[in-house]
Amino acid sequence: MRSSTRCQIHTYFQQIAPEILWPSDLSNLISEHRHEWGESNLSVQQMMEFLLKEGLLLKAEFKSLRYMPITRYIRGKPSPYELAMSLRRDSFLCHRTALTLHGLEPPATTIYVNKEQGAKPAPEGIMQEGINRAFKNGQRQSKYIFRYRGSRFVLISGKGTDKAGVVRSKGPQGEAIDTTDLERTLVDIVVRPAYAGGLKREGNACQEPFIMENTVPNSGRHRNPFPPFVILQHRFLRCQGGERRGARSGGGHRRVEPDRLHDSCRLRSL
Repeated sequence: MRSSTRCQIHTYFQQIAPEILWPSDLSNLISEHRHEWGESNLSVQQMMEFLLKEGLLLKAEFKSLRYMPITRYIRGKPSPYELAMSLRRDSFLCHRTALTLHGLEPPATTIYVNKEQGAKPAPEGIMQEGINRAFKNGQRQSKYIFRYRGSRFVLISGKGTDKAGVVRSKGPQGEAIDTTDLERTLVDIVVRPAYAGGLKREGNACQEPFIMENTVPNSGRHRNPFPPFVILQHRFLRCQGGERRGARSGGGHRRVEPDRLHDSCRLRSL
């Protein structure tokens, strides 16, 4: 390969190419640019081997005990959060990982990432007894788990909400990430406490004062992910003496200083 071509390819992958590529993305990228690089005689596979040999890309394999490995090609040093979001398209960080990003939990080696299911018809005939039964049973947990370089990635397929309460923000390294906002995160960890370390750890995560909405409304930016006739009555916190401390703040919010997390939450029909 000519030195001018090698230099051109180095420049592209050092300054222009995305930091994380799916195999199909890399194949398409090579097919699109190899003519302008003057290497149309090389196959896509040969070009991949060149990029790996030159150290321009690293082949990363995320391994699972149950599933086939997931392969990504990475450039530079993307954060574990970026790696997590690359495992499935249109996914976002959630549960305990979101608590970490909101400053309520220390960083952990396990990262939770959610790709919502497609829209489904709302169930009919939900009764309080059925809801109680659902919360009484043990939580189903994802077995779709992969590991890479000391990180453990738990891939969740949550209920479709059209990504309600998901926001774009910056991670610790200044990287762009998608994560659930605080209100959505608090709802998520009550519904799926195992993804936050259990109810006891949820209580530890909520020792700092915070503002949360009393309900998850069906309009506005926090569309209720539950059926329209059901609201989440958090009864999220239990305070000493059976009273909630704190005062109303603007916008119908209540500032609460929790003593510990209530060991149950309740859903009721409107």
